[in-house]
Amino acid sequence: MKIVSIKLKLPIVENYQEETYHENEIIIKLKACGICGSDIGKIFENSLKPTTKIGHEISGVILEIGSKIRK
Repeated sequence: MKIVSIKLKLPIVENYQEETYHENEIIIKLKACGICGSDIGKIFENSLKPTTKIGHEISGVILEIGSKIRK
């Protein structure tokens, strides 16, 4: 899968190994991801919580459901 991370304050598209899921987790195929003001601040400003990963408002389709998930 591809991800966008920040290196030297620039967005970089990288390959990322897909993770397996556990019995109490689900796999979602991401369709859209939003980047908000807090992401921008963590990347381009002197933030107390700097990050290299952006986007946390996501939308997608459920692909796999762990065996312990009932609802």
